[in-house]
Amino acid sequence: MGIRFKLVAVICAFLFLIIVVVGVTVFTINALKEDSSTVNLAGRQRMLAQKYTKELFTEILPAQVKDSTVKAAEMVTLQIKEDRSKYTKSVIGKLKRELPGFKPARDWEGLRGGVPLPATFVQEVSEKINKSGIYRYDLLSRWNLNKEKGLNTKFENDAFNSLLSNSKEPYYEFMNYKGKSVLRYATPDIAGAAACVSCHNAHPESAKRDFRLGDVMGVLIVTVPISAEMSNLSTVFDSADTGGGGGGSLKPYQRTAKVFEATLTALTNGGQAPLDLLMTEFATVVPSDNPTVIAQLKVVDGLWQQMEADVEILLSSVINSPEYISSMWNFLRLNSNIVGHMNKAVGMYENDTKKDIGNMMKILGAFIVLAFCIAFGALVLVTRSIIRPISAVAELAGTMAAKDLSSADLVVKSSDEVGTLAVALNTMKKNLNEIIGQIRNSSEHVAVATAGLSENSAQIVGGIERQSTQTSQVATAMEEMSATVIEVAKNSQGASDAAGDTQQIAVQGGDVVRRAVDGMMNVAETVRQSATTVE
Repeated sequence: MGIRFKLVAVICAFLFLIIVVVGVTVFTINALKEDSSTVNLAGRQRMLAQKYTKELFTEILPAQVKDSTVKAAEMVTLQIKEDRSKYTKSVIGKLKRELPGFKPARDWEGLRGGVPLPATFVQEVSEKINKSGIYRYDLLSRWNLNKEKGLNTKFENDAFNSLLSNSKEPYYEFMNYKGKSVLRYATPDIAGAAACVSCHNAHPESAKRDFRLGDVMGVLIVTVPISAEMSNLSTVFDSADTGGGGGGSLKPYQRTAKVFEATLTALTNGGQAPLDLLMTEFATVVPSDNPTVIAQLKVVDGLWQQMEADVEILLSSVINSPEYISSMWNFLRLNSNIVGHMNKAVGMYENDTKKDIGNMMKILGAFIVLAFCIAFGALVLVTRSIIRPISAVAELAGTMAAKDLSSADLVVKSSDEVGTLAVALNTMKKNLNEIIGQIRNSSEHVAVATAGLSENSAQIVGGIERQSTQTSQVATAMEEMSATVIEVAKNSQGASDAAGDTQQIAVQGGDVVRRAVDGMMNVAETVRQSATTVE
């Protein structure tokens, strides 16, 4: 198995591990996103339940406020009429019976023993009450003796005309009056006493003198202010719904209920859950695999169905009736229970998410341990298969570079590139040892031959030296011979001529001998140089 294959195997193992870890991480993140989305949707159910209550109360509260305000106006009207009736019968009537000639007056304060007319009594009391700002009432008429108490507004004229035609039904309207949100509640002022009829018919300032018992003489208008929290009439008293995208003509609380129910169904059974209140965006929800969570959601669904039944009763029953009040209390109790049970469901979702996170962390931990194991295995593999062999090869190469070829051969345990390099280095060391051995043997042979050649050269030099001595001796003898010949020549002129030829020959012989001696000397010099070179 080659180094390339080993490295590729290690790299592939790491890549595979990285891919697996990344895949697990991505899966974990997506799972956490899905869990987070589900938890958010479940948590939103609590907000939707509370929002539903607020919007429903916004829907029914105006009717309650109207009803309560109308009832308050009815009670005030009843109180005023009873006070007036009591004053008329028990005060005016008693005084007339006991004091002959007694007559109440509108300007009673300037008269000794004077008392106000019943209408004047009501008007003067109303002035005191109107200053308090709690509520006000006015006794008005088209034929009022006090011209300042005439009909001045459209409502007052409409109320008067309506009560003239139908005195049995009150006429009221919620409106903005003098910068405040109020209820103006008008009831007829009926001629209920003969004294009142005769007084108005006989009064010189009366605009109508044909009143009869039971006639509508004027109107009593009670004005009750609405609290500051309910002062926005466009919200409180206008029940029209403008609708909206995705909601059609549904009212706000109905749209909220629709979103709540769709989300609860998706959480329980899986499917599409709306992400916005207009139901234009949706998210796919996978139902929980925890049966406890599903059971909890079904409990919430049951409570919601009960609450919806109470809502139907609230919207259809008479306001503030026993049935209405009972349904109201049930609605509030059920809504609180729904929020509480959704809190439990959210807690269950969060616990399941924590468990999933724990499991994912265990898986990631296992892969991390596996990564360390693979890394350790790769380190061992690289150390044993690559680093150690390469270090051994480098050490042997260093030893050989230091002119030491005596070290042991490398132990080759693999057939990869490093093993091949080790085998080649062993072979190179072996071959170098063989070449050096051959050189050593050749050197020894050369040394032996050189020694023989040196001995021969010495012998040649000795012979040459002996030959040179002999040549010198011959030259000396020749010189002596020449001297002898010359002397003989002197002694014998006669023999001179005969010996002349002999002398010439001898001289030529002497030249030959000199040349021979010179040649021998040259030979001797050459031999000496050869001997020096050989040495």
